[in-house]
Amino acid sequence: MLRFLRDRKVGKGKKDYLSELSKIARDERERILKDRIREIVTEELVNCGINKRIDDISKYTKSLDKKIEGLKSSLVPLSRSKDDSIRKIKMKRMIIELLNKHKRLTASDMSVKLDLSRTRCSEYLTELERSGVANGIVISRQKFYELNNQ
Repeated sequence: MLRFLRDRKVGKGKKDYLSELSKIARDERERILKDRIREIVTEELVNCGINKRIDDISKYTKSLDKKIEGLKSSLVPLSRSKDDSIRKIKMKRMIIELLNKHKRLTASDMSVKLDLSRTRCSEYLTELERSGVANGIVISRQKFYELNNQ
Protein backbone atom coordinates (compact mmCIF):
# COMPACT_ATOMS: atom_id res chain seq x y z
CA MET A 1 0.00 0.00 0.00
CA LEU A 2 2.76 2.42 0.92
CA ARG A 3 4.65 1.52 -2.27
CA PHE A 4 1.53 2.36 -4.29
CA LEU A 5 1.30 5.71 -2.50
CA ARG A 6 5.01 6.44 -3.06
CA ASP A 7 4.74 5.61 -6.74
CA ARG A 8 1.73 7.90 -7.14
CA LYS A 9 3.49 10.69 -5.21
CA VAL A 10 0.60 11.20 -2.82
CA GLY A 11 1.08 13.85 -0.14
CA LYS A 12 1.86 13.02 3.48
CA GLY A 13 -1.62 13.99 4.74
CA LYS A 14 -3.28 11.68 2.24
CA LYS A 15 -0.79 8.89 3.08
CA ASP A 16 -1.70 9.12 6.77
CA TYR A 17 -5.39 9.15 5.91
CA LEU A 18 -5.09 6.12 3.62
CA SER A 19 -2.92 4.18 6.07
CA GLU A 20 -5.51 4.89 8.78
CA LEU A 21 -8.26 3.64 6.47
CA SER A 22 -6.18 0.55 5.72
CA LYS A 23 -5.77 -0.12 9.45
CA ILE A 24 -9.52 0.30 10.05
CA ALA A 25 -10.30 -2.07 7.16
CA ARG A 26 -7.87 -4.66 8.55
CA ASP A 27 -9.44 -4.45 12.03
CA GLU A 28 -12.94 -4.70 10.59
CA ARG A 29 -11.94 -7.74 8.54
CA GLU A 30 -10.57 -9.48 11.67
CA ARG A 31 -13.75 -8.69 13.60
CA ILE A 32 -15.93 -10.10 10.81
CA LEU A 33 -13.79 -13.25 10.64
CA LYS A 34 -14.02 -13.74 14.43
CA ASP A 35 -17.81 -13.31 14.34
CA ARG A 36 -18.12 -15.79 11.48
CA ILE A 37 -15.91 -18.32 13.27
CA ARG A 38 -18.02 -17.91 16.42
CA GLU A 39 -21.20 -18.53 14.37
CA ILE A 40 -19.72 -21.65 12.77
CA VAL A 41 -18.57 -23.07 16.12
CA THR A 42 -21.95 -22.37 17.74
CA GLU A 43 -23.76 -24.02 14.83
CA GLU A 44 -21.51 -27.08 15.06
CA LEU A 45 -22.11 -27.36 18.81
CA VAL A 46 -25.86 -27.17 18.31
CA ASN A 47 -25.70 -29.77 15.54
CA CYS A 48 -23.74 -32.22 17.69
CA GLY A 49 -26.40 -32.08 20.45
CA ILE A 50 -24.44 -30.17 23.07
CA ASN A 51 -27.63 -28.60 24.47
CA LYS A 52 -29.12 -32.04 25.18
CA ARG A 53 -25.89 -33.11 26.87
CA ILE A 54 -25.86 -29.97 29.01
CA ASP A 55 -29.50 -30.60 30.01
CA ASP A 56 -28.70 -34.22 30.89
CA ILE A 57 -25.74 -33.13 33.02
CA SER A 58 -27.80 -30.50 34.85
CA LYS A 59 -30.57 -33.06 35.59
CA TYR A 60 -27.95 -35.50 36.86
CA THR A 61 -26.38 -32.88 39.13
CA LYS A 62 -29.82 -31.97 40.51
CA SER A 63 -30.51 -35.62 41.33
CA LEU A 64 -27.08 -35.86 42.97
CA ASP A 65 -27.86 -32.75 45.02
CA LYS A 66 -31.08 -34.38 46.24
CA LYS A 67 -29.21 -37.56 47.19
CA ILE A 68 -26.57 -35.54 49.03
CA GLU A 69 -29.27 -33.66 50.94
CA GLY A 70 -30.84 -37.00 51.88
CA LEU A 71 -27.50 -38.28 53.12
CA LYS A 72 -26.88 -35.09 55.08
CA SER A 73 -30.25 -35.40 56.78
CA SER A 74 -29.53 -39.02 57.68
CA LEU A 75 -26.21 -38.00 59.22
CA VAL A 76 -27.82 -35.91 61.92
CA PRO A 77 -25.19 -35.42 64.58
CA LEU A 78 -26.03 -37.62 67.53
CA SER A 79 -24.79 -36.58 70.91
CA ARG A 80 -22.47 -39.18 72.27
CA SER A 81 -22.58 -39.72 75.98
CA LYS A 82 -20.11 -41.82 77.91
CA ASP A 83 -22.25 -44.93 77.65
CA ASP A 84 -22.90 -44.66 73.88
CA SER A 85 -20.82 -47.19 72.02
CA ILE A 86 -19.88 -46.93 68.36
CA ARG A 87 -22.32 -49.78 67.59
CA LYS A 88 -25.13 -47.87 69.29
CA ILE A 89 -24.41 -44.76 67.23
CA LYS A 90 -24.28 -46.85 64.03
CA MET A 91 -27.61 -48.47 64.86
CA LYS A 92 -29.18 -45.06 65.49
CA ARG A 93 -27.91 -43.85 62.14
CA MET A 94 -29.31 -46.96 60.44
CA ILE A 95 -32.66 -46.30 62.11
CA ILE A 96 -32.59 -42.72 60.85
CA GLU A 97 -31.83 -43.96 57.31
CA LEU A 98 -34.72 -46.43 57.49
CA LEU A 99 -37.10 -43.72 58.72
CA ASN A 100 -35.87 -41.43 55.96
CA LYS A 101 -36.54 -44.13 53.37
CA HIS A 102 -39.86 -45.49 54.67
CA LYS A 103 -41.18 -42.30 56.32
CA ARG A 104 -43.09 -44.11 59.12
CA LEU A 105 -42.32 -47.45 60.84
CA THR A 106 -43.06 -49.26 64.08
CA ALA A 107 -40.36 -50.64 66.38
CA SER A 108 -41.25 -54.21 65.36
CA ASP A 109 -40.99 -53.33 61.64
CA MET A 110 -37.57 -51.86 62.27
CA SER A 111 -36.44 -54.81 64.36
CA VAL A 112 -37.12 -57.12 61.42
CA LYS A 113 -35.25 -54.87 58.97
CA LEU A 114 -32.26 -54.35 61.29
CA ASP A 115 -32.20 -57.88 62.74
CA LEU A 116 -32.46 -56.52 66.30
CA SER A 117 -34.84 -57.29 69.10
CA ARG A 118 -37.98 -55.18 69.27
CA THR A 119 -37.04 -54.04 72.76
CA ARG A 120 -33.61 -52.79 71.63
CA CYS A 121 -35.18 -50.95 68.68
CA SER A 122 -37.70 -49.37 71.03
CA GLU A 123 -34.86 -48.19 73.27
CA TYR A 124 -33.01 -46.61 70.36
CA LEU A 125 -36.20 -45.00 69.07
CA THR A 126 -37.00 -43.61 72.51
CA GLU A 127 -33.54 -42.08 72.70
CA LEU A 128 -33.97 -40.57 69.24
CA GLU A 129 -37.36 -39.25 70.31
CA ARG A 130 -35.87 -37.65 73.43
CA SER A 131 -33.10 -36.00 71.39
CA GLY A 132 -35.70 -34.56 68.99
CA VAL A 133 -34.64 -36.48 65.89
CA ALA A 134 -37.75 -38.67 65.69
CA ASN A 135 -41.40 -38.32 66.66
CA GLY A 136 -43.60 -41.10 68.02
CA ILE A 137 -47.25 -41.23 66.91
CA VAL A 138 -49.69 -43.61 68.56
CA ILE A 139 -52.32 -45.00 66.18
CA SER A 140 -54.75 -47.43 67.80
CA ARG A 141 -52.45 -49.78 69.73
CA GLN A 142 -49.26 -49.26 67.72
CA LYS A 143 -46.64 -46.57 68.01
CA PHE A 144 -45.26 -45.35 64.72
CA TYR A 145 -42.03 -43.39 64.47
CA GLU A 146 -41.10 -40.81 61.86
CA LEU A 147 -38.29 -38.31 61.42
CA ASN A 148 -38.73 -34.83 62.79
CA ASN A 149 -39.06 -32.34 59.89
CA GLN A 150 -36.52 -29.87 61.26
